[in-house]
Amino acid sequence: MALIRSAYTDLWIRLNKNISVKLSRTNMAFLFLCTLIVACSPNRRFTVLSFFFDGVPEPSASTQVISTDSLSSQSIYADSASAMIAMSPTIYNHYPYQEKECLFCHDENAVGEMAYPEPDLCYACHEDYTYVYLNLHGPVDAGYCTQCHDPHSSKNEKLTLLPGNELCFYCHVSFENTTPDFHIELEDEHCIDCHNPHGEGELTALHRLN
Repeated sequence: MALIRSAYTDLWIRLNKNISVKLSRTNMAFLFLCTLIVACSPNRRFTVLSFFFDGVPEPSASTQVISTDSLSSQSIYADSASAMIAMSPTIYNHYPYQEKECLFCHDENAVGEMAYPEPDLCYACHEDYTYVYLNLHGPVDAGYCTQCHDPHSSKNEKLTLLPGNELCFYCHVSFENTTPDFHIELEDEHCIDCHNPHGEGELTALHRLN
């Protein structure tokens, strides 16, 4: 805009001093048009431009106010939060970890050390399976609760380290390699539907039939 004004002023001075200025009709028309555009009101500018060009937007269209009542920032944030929650996996937390009660399990005088060794630490809150079952699952019998469970949090129920049968097959052979053969027919079933993961009266830790 400043450049246009400068060019027009320079031309006006030269004309007043009777200096020969050779300009084409196109240049003269362009300078005249630019002058009108700069000086006119929005409505007058629209009238001039629409005379020479097609598709010039009306002044009211350029100043249209878009209502955002139906799409407020609060609703956008709420919808985004709901979508994030729906996409996020469920996290299961161990009670002391969830409540930030670290000293329930950890020694305050030794960073990273347990207040008591496994499984005594676990049995301080959880049931002691050594008094419940005649035969114990290997990790339970050895006192390694964390062999199957995460002491802080997990994406799996019961705070297991792996979901479903994946946890069992981490140590045990899969259905295809087990005996008896009827296990192959149970490929889509869960191991704990028949086996107690902690222990039972039978050596195979089968659930008691009621």
